[in-house]
Amino acid sequence: MKNYLKVGINTTSPKASLEIAAKNPTGSTTNAEGLLIPRVDRQRAQSMSGVATSTILYVDNISTGTQTGIALNIDATGYYYYNGTVWTKLSTSAGIPSNIYNADGLLTGNRIVTQGSNTLAFIGTVNNSFSVDGTTLSVDAANNKVGIGTTTPVASLEIGNKTTEQNPNIRLQSNSNSYGAGGILEFRELDSNYGINIRHETAQSADFTIAEGLHFNTVSGTENKINSILSIDQTNRRIGIGATAPLSKLVVNGDMQLINDLKVGESPSVLGNAGTTGQFLTSGGAGSAPTWTTVSAGVNNNIYNADGTLLNNRTVSQGTNTLTFTGGNVTNGFSVDGNTFSLDALNNKLGIGTTTPQRNMHVNGTLQLTNEFNVGGNASTAGSAGTTFWRRRISTNMDNDGCKCKYLQYRWCVK
Repeated sequence: MKNYLKVGINTTSPKASLEIAAKNPTGSTTNAEGLLIPRVDRQRAQSMSGVATSTILYVDNISTGTQTGIALNIDATGYYYYNGTVWTKLSTSAGIPSNIYNADGLLTGNRIVTQGSNTLAFIGTVNNSFSVDGTTLSVDAANNKVGIGTTTPVASLEIGNKTTEQNPNIRLQSNSNSYGAGGILEFRELDSNYGINIRHETAQSADFTIAEGLHFNTVSGTENKINSILSIDQTNRRIGIGATAPLSKLVVNGDMQLINDLKVGESPSVLGNAGTTGQFLTSGGAGSAPTWTTVSAGVNNNIYNADGTLLNNRTVSQGTNTLTFTGGNVTNGFSVDGNTFSLDALNNKLGIGTTTPQRNMHVNGTLQLTNEFNVGGNASTAGSAGTTFWRRRISTNMDNDGCKCKYLQYRWCVK
């Protein structure tokens, strides 16, 4: 039978291998009691070898030795225990938390800080006051700037650096391919009712009025809807200005101003033709580039150089201006619908129903007058319209051959 010994100081019934009881656990005696841990300076603690794990001591002087080796963590006077590798500081009294930032350290495993409703703030006053992995993330607390890939950011946020970073990039990743989803990059003024955002739509709208792609929008308040200034249709590779679903490579919904020349034709790798002064742009039809066309001198803007077709009804508002057609020395100099209306400019005659009028006015067909009919007069004086009635008379006369002929005559009769 084995007997395990225990040692007691000031007690006859020790409860552990060694128990030190107070000589006077209560009362007002002034005698000092307690356990006095060995006291050494940092040089002594640094010089020890073969230290058993869990050894405790008190460092009372750090002006000796250096903060290296097993004394790596000894940066202040206090209690330390040996963890098998280095001397480690014991936590101080309750209410006076241990400061983990007085010396460099090494994580021995993954750590999680559960903040709950508490905040964690780092307050600095120097450049690169807080960093992760060197230049991966750097906070310039002196100038309120953040650097990613640099420790000397020159903007509120700088990504990359001119020395080692060749292709810095920013990625906004969406978890959806439906309309209304996508990333937003927003620029706001002091007055939050004004600004611009760049929004990516990950799908086309159901009514096909908003394309999948990138949209530059004006914003107001908290809205993030499409108020397009410029849209890029990523599916069809088209650009719309004021158009959210452009149907051509470039659609401008509104007016446009060109400060310099307009080049047309050629190919994406060959510069187009800007034309010369005075030329007109002529359509090449669907699928073909327009061309610059030179119009003969003196006939600029003449719509009558070629036949054409009206696409819609047209109205010419003359106002106080005149519209004159000079027929020249030709018959049928102006006509409407063939012989429906024809002007013989050579002989100064008008034909209705004929292109070869025999008199100043020749009607080849019926004639209806809904008002008066004037006869006589001259080019500058109106003829007479007569009064009340007109009479038909059949007269019989002898012609030159001795034959009797009947003539039907009409004349105005004045009552």
